[in-house]
Amino acid sequence: MTVVKPHFSKRRWLQITLLALNALWIGFMLVFIGLTGKLPIMSIFGSAPTFIFVLVPLLLLALTPLVQRRMMLVIMACIGGVLGATQFELFLVPLKTVGLTDTQQSFTVFNWNSLMWDEKKDKDAFYHFLTSQQADIYMLQEALYSASEHDATVDKSLYQTAIPISTAVDGLDYDYLTFDKSDEILSYFPGYYLTHQQQFMVISKFPIVQSYLDSSDQFQVVDVAIKDYPLRLFNVHVALHLEFKNPATLAFYQALERRFYTRAIAFDQLQLAIKSTNSDYLVAGDFNSPKTMGTMTQLKQSHVDLFRYAPQRVPLTFEFNGLRLWRFDYMFANNEHRFNVIDFHNFPVPALSDHNAQRLVIAIDKKYLGDL
Repeated sequence: MTVVKPHFSKRRWLQITLLALNALWIGFMLVFIGLTGKLPIMSIFGSAPTFIFVLVPLLLLALTPLVQRRMMLVIMACIGGVLGATQFELFLVPLKTVGLTDTQQSFTVFNWNSLMWDEKKDKDAFYHFLTSQQADIYMLQEALYSASEHDATVDKSLYQTAIPISTAVDGLDYDYLTFDKSDEILSYFPGYYLTHQQQFMVISKFPIVQSYLDSSDQFQVVDVAIKDYPLRLFNVHVALHLEFKNPATLAFYQALERRFYTRAIAFDQLQLAIKSTNSDYLVAGDFNSPKTMGTMTQLKQSHVDLFRYAPQRVPLTFEFNGLRLWRFDYMFANNEHRFNVIDFHNFPVPALSDHNAQRLVIAIDKKYLGDL
């Protein structure tokens, strides 16, 4: 008896392959959307630039003309594209800025992850960049040094005990040295007030009523008084989601889990602190979280994302190996805020940081300031 084996042409094999790839992509996206932000392992996939989630189904769609009976492939690629698009951050409808009126006064807020302050940088260029912003309020992160690069016994401005990025969970490396350079910094900002807690720093033209570091070590709360107008600042830097270890080792996944819970504590406590706030407020900083992480959803849904006032339709703020493909940095305002947005810019700072800076200009009615 002769067994006749089915003969598949190259085009037929390609069709089967595309069907399998589309099915895998749809299955992956359903699992990813359901579990991102809920399981540590999803942080790995969440590290991908958001455009990847749209690019994959587009590539699959582009290959469909190479086969016959394409309708099913087209439908599957479109389903995969819709699922992928949920992860892509695109502001199709920007919010409109307004002009300054005679009954308002404008103020500038500057947000930036300084990347270990002036470490390994031209100090004059660093301070010149900061002062050239002429901001009324500076919200700064990573105002500390790396322990491996500094000798605390030589530099007396440094505290001699190295610290981890957070003490909320045990096991994080003691990588950082904090410092007290208040006199030096204020010499560049005469007439300003300053509060510096661990890595967080706020420099303000207006009196600082109170400030404290959250117990997660991942955000600072600062109240400033702009005349009679109280404004609360949540100055945020959430721990990175991974450690650069060999992914073929158990240590990599232990670190992934450790940092997942460290980050969860920060987001939970930030939400609690926000709920107890009765004044207008800004939430700004480095969240180490592109949209695909799933960790920014609650903040984005319950606040005004101030990046929607920017001229860029796709918000990107972080550069790695020469590629600026991620958004790690955010600025939010409470929904019922009493100020207007005059301008918002998100811009790179070459040679000083791998993070973009954000410059927000707001207008506050003089009646809230006590001037009317």
